[in-house]
Amino acid sequence: MGMKSFLYGYIEEAWPGARTDGSAMRRQLLLDNTRSIEKHNDQKLQMLPLEDKWPPVSRHMFACPPWDAPMINFRTRPIHFAASLKEVDFELRDWLDKFEALLRQLYWEKAVVHFDGAYIGSQKFEWRPAIEWVHRLTDGVLEPIVDWTFDSSIDKLELDRFRNASAKAFS
Repeated sequence: MGMKSFLYGYIEEAWPGARTDGSAMRRQLLLDNTRSIEKHNDQKLQMLPLEDKWPPVSRHMFACPPWDAPMINFRTRPIHFAASLKEVDFELRDWLDKFEALLRQLYWEKAVVHFDGAYIGSQKFEWRPAIEWVHRLTDGVLEPIVDWTFDSSIDKLELDRFRNASAKAFS
């Protein structure tokens, strides 16, 4: 049997902005960076495994609209995801670690995870890149995100106790 845990959310793809100060070269740089971000993120999502070890972060969980769909992509594409998992509550920190590993590979401005757990109830998690990274992005510099802020509805120490909790319970 087992209880269901449901998680869902989105990753807001990075947008370099449109601050050109009248420069055609700068405008082209920002447009090129926008296309590079979209192609890069598409590639990274396609590289996710179809089947993943528990707790899974797999390709079928994620989707995003094509970049040339302006009616549903205003300045940035949403990368959305969802999964219905069996009792992932006590491996939640492990899942979040895997999700953060994916975030390290993408260009994004915000990521939000909603978790409706079988045992720990509804929780929300949010990531934002360091403001310095955002400033460099709008200046035309495209570089990996290595630092971010993380907000959680669960106290950090309590959340860390969930790391490998089920494995520890059986050892």
